[in-house]
Amino acid sequence: MTSPVETAVEELRVALGMTQRELAREAGVDHTYLSRYERGQVSPRRRWLRRVSRTLTRIATEENR
Repeated sequence: MTSPVETAVEELRVALGMTQRELAREAGVDHTYLSRYERGQVSPRRRWLRRVSRTLTRIATEENR
């Protein structure tokens, strides 16, 4: 079962037109772990989640300029 945060990460990633591999590369995280996170299979450390969320925020901000 996925949480609202997991769902939000996936929805924003898709809305930005990014694949899991692209987001993982930009955030400096493993794409397989990102996939497992989006499916609710792992609970990442705060540091990992912070990296992903900051990357999504940065890219979303750049898209809106």
